Amino acid sequence: MADLLSALPIELLSIIGCAITSSDVAALLLVNKPLNDRLTPTLYASVDIADHNIAQDCIRTLSTAPSALAFGRDLAALVRSFSIKQPGKAKLARRLSRAVGRMTGLQHFTLSATDMCSPNVCVALVRAAGPTLRSLHIKPDDEYRWADGSDAGVLRDTRAAFPELTSIWLELAERIPWLEFFQPILTSRAGHLRKLRVALSAAPMLASPLLCSAPAWPHLQELELGVPDAPLATLPSTPNVRKLTLHWSVPAYALPQLVLPPGAFPALESLRCPYELLPIFLPAHARRQRPIRTVRLNDAYFDEAGVGNGAFSLADCLNWAAVLEALRCLSRSAGPVTDLSFYVSCFDAGLFGEGLAPCAATLERLLVVLGEDPDRESAIATFGKTLFAHAPRLRTFLLSDAAVKADDDSQMAPWMSFSFARERNKQLGWLQEWEKHTAALKTVAFTTEFVWTKTEDGWQASPPKRCNQDSDDFEDYDDNEEFDDDEEDDDGAVESDDSVLFKPK
Repeated sequence: MADLLSALPIELLSIIGCAITSSDVAALLLVNKPLNDRLTPTLYASVDIADHNIAQDCIRTLSTAPSALAFGRDLAALVRSFSIKQPGKAKLARRLSRAVGRMTGLQHFTLSATDMCSPNVCVALVRAAGPTLRSLHIKPDDEYRWADGSDAGVLRDTRAAFPELTSIWLELAERIPWLEFFQPILTSRAGHLRKLRVALSAAPMLASPLLCSAPAWPHLQELELGVPDAPLATLPSTPNVRKLTLHWSVPAYALPQLVLPPGAFPALESLRCPYELLPIFLPAHARRQRPIRTVRLNDAYFDEAGVGNGAFSLADCLNWAAVLEALRCLSRSAGPVTDLSFYVSCFDAGLFGEGLAPCAATLERLLVVLGEDPDRESAIATFGKTLFAHAPRLRTFLLSDAAVKADDDSQMAPWMSFSFARERNKQLGWLQEWEKHTAALKTVAFTTEFVWTKTEDGWQASPPKRCNQDSDDFEDYDDNEEFDDDEEDDDGAVESDDSVLFKPK
């Protein structure tokens, strides 16, 4: 079998390597040298590290001189996509800069691990992958965390050039020297960027010099800003942005001063933002409205795993009056809204259909994340008449209790978050009543525990999702756990088992 595999054309072997798991590829590398030669590039093409121990082995291997590895190959040069999200210590950071410095074919780089992103790593990235890098996601550390001996001066002395870069995700906190390093990158690539995400949680004063240094982002299609007081009025021209995400709340007293030029985001189709900002994008008396079709307010989404999300804050929930105002705004969209998600603290089931009337006719998907058990639960049975009869295209309707599950003060078991969360017979009765008023509805959920799907045999519910400490999926992991980094120095850290990077799970 091994001889047959070795005889296959390299193109076919590459297809096989991409179709099987990394564990299977690693096993094939150990069969013989021809297979090792042909499949090693497949194994190392994408390195995604999400475990500390694997990070130790992986980075040690990639930073080791080729002459000390089996067959003398430069494994780091084979990497095309590299991602690490686990924290490390000084020795690991030093090894990382050496490994990155040899990734001469790197196209995608993600480094959001604490204590790992230093000036030395960034400079190594520029020198090795400058000509090839296409996407960059990076979270530079504060100066006091540069445990690898980095000097800020190397950033000022390095001119970063990424002629292929089209996607950038920056998470910045410190003003200097990172601003001086990344601002020229954003400016020089402004005419070519397609995706841009910027988070400035601890340094909002960086927003204007970082974001507004170019006159236009002509090819940008996705923009995400986690920037308090983002300078919306002075952003570069955005003629082709289709998807916009804004992660900050605006106090009521500041809303009158928030200005969005009428010509900004003329092609916007998907908007994710706090509900207070929605009227800014759909003003009441605009001559031409933006063609918004998808709206997510206050980070509302459906977590089918049944796990709460810490991003939910009950203090920031919309009340029903705010929801109604938001829905009135949506009725002004030039592109009829088809996908709507919002997060509401107090849900008035009796007024639900009436409130959605302005945009019900075009909706295809509707998600409502609730901050508490629905008021007037019996009114849910009337949604057929009050909502679905007026929403002929609505295929997916989801109620989510993820916010209740995420409430740290809640002492209830997850399945008790809504009083009817496990009452399948009651839910089935509602579904059958709704069917009298709509033929479009195909997917429904009343809790993140399980989902109803309409089949040829009627409505079927998926098995409940549970988190069991005895299951294989449960990991007992302590975020504060200390890791020892007592390995021998790199000269003694040699990977010699046929160049296998690590033992994949």
